[in-house]
Amino acid sequence: MDDIMDSFEFDKVASVMQHLNWKWMDKVVPDEYELRKMARSVMRSAIDCNGSCGTGGFTAVVDDNPEEGWVRLNLYFGFSTIHDGVEYEKTLK
Repeated sequence: MDDIMDSFEFDKVASVMQHLNWKWMDKVVPDEYELRKMARSVMRSAIDCNGSCGTGGFTAVVDDNPEEGWVRLNLYFGFSTIHDGVEYEKTLK
């Protein structure tokens, strides 16, 4: 989780959300600090359930392979839109 928090481009996420005027439940566009808090919370939830969790544009996924003895945590930010019946996805990784 620390590596993700150090290397994830939260500044780009903040810029996209500002550009889109993407507001969260409290009706404000989150700043980078709030984005980091949400990302950490989503990752902790995914770890706790050993699966996936997502909210606010973030999705955290725990991938594991017990046979090979590894576990990986991934964090994604993205959104989906539907236009003319076609779904388009944009994801930052």
